[in-house]
Amino acid sequence: MFIPIWVILCFFLIVIYMMHQRGKEIDRLNNTIFNKKSELSKQERRLSEKAANLESYVNIKINSLVAERAEIVNERKKWEQEKGLIINLENSSISKFPFIAGVLADYRTARDSSLAWQLEHKKRPALKAAEVIQKVKREKREILQEAYAYKWELSYLKSLLPWLDELSNDIIISSDQSYNQVDSKVDDEAIRWLSPEEYNKLPDVEKYQRALDRYMKRPKKSSWEAGQEYERYIGYLYESDGFHVTYFGASEGLHDLGRDLICKKEGSIHIVQCKRWSTKKQIHEKHINQLFGTTVMYYLSEISETHTADGFYQALNDKKIVPVFASTTGYSETALKFAKSLGVICKTKPMGPYPVIKCNINQSTREHIYHLPFDQQYDHCIISKEQGEFYALTVQEAEDAGFRRAKRWHGPSSHTKK
Repeated sequence: MFIPIWVILCFFLIVIYMMHQRGKEIDRLNNTIFNKKSELSKQERRLSEKAANLESYVNIKINSLVAERAEIVNERKKWEQEKGLIINLENSSISKFPFIAGVLADYRTARDSSLAWQLEHKKRPALKAAEVIQKVKREKREILQEAYAYKWELSYLKSLLPWLDELSNDIIISSDQSYNQVDSKVDDEAIRWLSPEEYNKLPDVEKYQRALDRYMKRPKKSSWEAGQEYERYIGYLYESDGFHVTYFGASEGLHDLGRDLICKKEGSIHIVQCKRWSTKKQIHEKHINQLFGTTVMYYLSEISETHTADGFYQALNDKKIVPVFASTTGYSETALKFAKSLGVICKTKPMGPYPVIKCNINQSTREHIYHLPFDQQYDHCIISKEQGEFYALTVQEAEDAGFRRAKRWHGPSSHTKK
């Protein structure tokens, strides 16, 4: 078959054209690849520079932190040395209190002196402000010196009298959380819990019952008041069991020597320590030891004819003298071990309700008088069932039994039985 020449020529022309176009496309792609490589190279250089800068920054920060840490360590060492010095000073003997208090006060106010000096000598001196700071520094030094002296004296007293630590959060005097301001013209504690109108207009039974209810249900009680209530409650339980009870803690206060109650029955004497504590706390061995120690002292002063410890352990074994710890909370394991070894009875007794009105019969005048818990002679009044005396739950019960309210005691002329 014969192919015309012009067809062949056209074919070759088409092939040449297509190859030419292919070459142009390849050149374009090569240019694109070259541009991309150039751009990637630039980005790589920028990233390398950033990495180098970041590494340099990190190294600088690390060096700075290392230097700061070294400075902090040095400052801490200085602080530890100063702390040790202060602790040594604070633990110094009582004879050095005034001198050491002055030294520590100077130490605490040294910064104020430095600040005042800077204000006086800066480019534009602030003399007035410096003068104020110096005045404040002097006052601050006096206060600090006095505070340190009191702090050490208290620490010293606590070292001599460990039981003071238990009273550190107590209000020793009954708090004045009364319902009404006291009228000095009215010699009756009941008025603290009544309004003037109530006190003057209500019948005696209703008036005194209302005062008693408010007194017993008052929302805030000091630790001392709560403890006194618990002592009275434990004393009531002992009296109900036939014991003759002396409320030594309530009558003697801080001078009770760790003996809250002295309970006697049929030749046996219970020396009772009471603690109304939160259940979060525990009775520890030091409290057991204190009770045992005061029991020994009671034996020496009140029982032993020779005032020696001879016969004490025999009396302990014979139950003639019994140390008893009554608490609203539990005892540590070590405390129980001490108690077992020393013969101390440990009781856990929560506070409970009980009749609080003491109905007493004067043995000389045969007067029938009842005492409310806030009355002056309440804790000195002893209830004897054999004599027809008793605890009443309400004022009405006491009045119905023929008892009248106690008047305020003004001296030995009173006939209230103690």
